[in-house]
Amino acid sequence: MDLDPSRHAPRDPADVVIGGRPWKHEPLATIGPHAVPRQEELVVDHRLRAARAYARHNGLDRVVGAAPGARLGVVCAGKTYFDVLQAFADLGVSAGELADAGVRILKLGMTYPLVEETVTEFAASVGELVVIEEKRPFVETRLRGVLHEARSTVPVLGKRDRSGETLVPQAGELDASAVAPVLTRLLPALAPRVGAPRGGTRRRTLPLVQPPSRSPGYCSGCPHNRSTVVPDGALVGGGVGCHGIMYFEARNRGLRSLPPTPMGAEGVPWTGLAPFVAEPHVVQNIGDGTLSHSGTLAVRASVAAGVDITFKILYNAAVAMTGGQDVTGLMDVPAMTRALHAEGVRKIVVCAEDPKRYGRRARWAPGVEVHGATGCPRCRRSSGASPA
Repeated sequence: MDLDPSRHAPRDPADVVIGGRPWKHEPLATIGPHAVPRQEELVVDHRLRAARAYARHNGLDRVVGAAPGARLGVVCAGKTYFDVLQAFADLGVSAGELADAGVRILKLGMTYPLVEETVTEFAASVGELVVIEEKRPFVETRLRGVLHEARSTVPVLGKRDRSGETLVPQAGELDASAVAPVLTRLLPALAPRVGAPRGGTRRRTLPLVQPPSRSPGYCSGCPHNRSTVVPDGALVGGGVGCHGIMYFEARNRGLRSLPPTPMGAEGVPWTGLAPFVAEPHVVQNIGDGTLSHSGTLAVRASVAAGVDITFKILYNAAVAMTGGQDVTGLMDVPAMTRALHAEGVRKIVVCAEDPKRYGRRARWAPGVEVHGATGCPRCRRSSGASPA
């Protein structure tokens, strides 16, 4: 990795004229059409034109490989660029041999907006284009639009080949091993070179060992081992957090569950489903971090909809999924019961490992039941949970 601070010296282009006057970026402290005249035009047009001019002026998009007139042009960006180079290397073509193979590569430094001049010039310098990118055809779609407006006749391939069959996969990881078959379909002459000796030595390959699959599970001692357990036959919902592992545990293969929700939407799907299904009740897991982040809105929505739902709040005072950080704005358990009571929750039960730790003067909400881990009639099988 080149960490030399002088490796790039960005400069503002001095000849960019937008709206009849030289462009100068002016940071705005306010937003809205009432405060910034023609704000929409500024955002969707002027700034994008300035960005393209900056990328062009500073050479953010780079071309490597063969000279103009190459047989194949590859358009890629970011990590995929290195995967393309590695795929060529695995096929026996080093970066210095791309010219001999008739390959020209455009490495995009900015994928949006595309710089029209750079794209059209590159397309005119090759006989055929292929866009190699992960997942959806984001760059490919925009590239086709630019070339169509420029009336370019250069063929463009990407997610599909000339016959409409899949070329660059949209699903799964796109690495060098997935790029290599794409290149050999476009350049069949490369195929016989797979595994050929280079520099007098043959690359040794190690056999791929496929270990037996193992279902994920909670760490030893984690309260979620017990707090995520629900009564037999219950319908349960998950969400964002370590407790989402419940979906993958081997012991839960027969679990009746709702799909996981985005953070803060735990239980919300039930407000729409409840009137139309025979299921009378759902148990919804939610972490204390999620509750503090945005989960109280889900509780409020359920109260407002009047649905029959039990929120099982898994209280461990840590954002464990990302390293055990403190929960921002976390209330203690007595305060949490008061907040839930104020939201209109009808029944609140606390299952605690040792209720005495809260002391005799704990300010519980009215009507709260507090039980020990082995004495809770509602949560006997959920001893790791707190307010539910």
